[in-house]
Amino acid sequence: MSQVAFDTLKFTETLKQAGVPEQHAKAEAVAIQGALGEALNTQVATKEDIQKLKDDMQAFKDEVKADTQGLKGEIQHIKIEMQDIKGSQHSLKLMLNFIFAFSLAMLPILLGILWKLFIPAG
Repeated sequence: MSQVAFDTLKFTETLKQAGVPEQHAKAEAVAIQGALGEALNTQVATKEDIQKLKDDMQAFKDEVKADTQGLKGEIQHIKIEMQDIKGSQHSLKLMLNFIFAFSLAMLPILLGILWKLFIPAG
């Protein structure tokens, strides 16, 4: 329970001077001090509460920073893989162009062979 800067003696004396019986004045002082203490416990953050919150926020910030660095590394890795894929794609295009050109070059020879096999000379 937090300590409240509340002068119960002064409060009691003030009530007694106003005509409140001493026992009643003391009881009110204790009751008010307790109520103020509970109010502070439930509504006001202590230095420890604030420090814990700061520590938690710093830990979260560090975690986010680490995650961000990890993501940056993964993005860089993906970029490198994409470059490799682009290089492979280019090689594949060259091979397909070569196969197509070779097939076109072989077509007259193949047609000539088929012509000689199936069309009688004559």
